[in-house]
This record gives sequence, C-alpha cells and structure tokens, in this order.
Amino acid sequence: MTVKLARLKSGEEIVADVKEMINDNKVVSYFFKKPCVVRMKNIQGVEAKTEVVFDISLTPWVPLGKGPVYPVAMDWIMTFVDPIDKLMEAYKTQILEQDDEAYGEVSDNDYGFDGPDSTD
Repeated sequence: MTVKLARLKSGEEIVADVKEMINDNKVVSYFFKKPCVVRMKNIQGVEAKTEVVFDISLTPWVPLGKGPVYPVAMDWIMTFVDPIDKLMEAYKTQILEQDDEAYGEVSDNDYGFDGPDSTD
C-alpha cells in the first residue's frame, strides 16, 4: 500500500492508494484505489499561535464509477506528496479499511491490487 496525495491539473487534491502502471520498464500511468477528493473545512486560525485548525472532508472522486480502482493518465498529475498524519489516519480508517463494496459497486478488474501478482 502506498497512500499519496495527488494534485491534478484540474486543481483537485486526491488521496488514494497509488500503484504504477509499467510498460517496457517505464511508468506510463497510475492506478488510484479508492480515490477521494480532499477538502479542508471549518478552517480557523488559532490566536497567539502559528497554527491553523481545520476538519477534513473525504468524498469519492468518481462516485458513480464501478469498482474501487481507476486508471489515471500521467500527464494529469502535477505532483504526489505524502499526506499529513491527520489525513492519512482518516483515509485509512474511513476508506481503506472498509470493504470494497462500501466504496461502490464492485468491478471484476482490480488492476493487480489484490491479486496473486500484487506487489503491495
């Protein structure tokens, strides 16, 4: 499992379990498992401190898509970063640890995330 926060050309910030699609020993695309749009809400500055307090909202990236795994073209990804601890914990407990059926309708194609050749 490799959980990353991706910034897309569209401006969306997506947290997902990310896997590379490799062809001829080159990364040609990515697969996002259980991708969620990340939004900060209830943002408040804390007086006399340099920190900001906020809540995190996670919503399915493709809510009407079938299956939990989606291919994403490389040229749509601006960057990958490691998510902050609060986001990582929320994503793991609220999304990844849930059955795939809880994320959406199940597809037959898991793109190698959970199969016998999985490299997770």
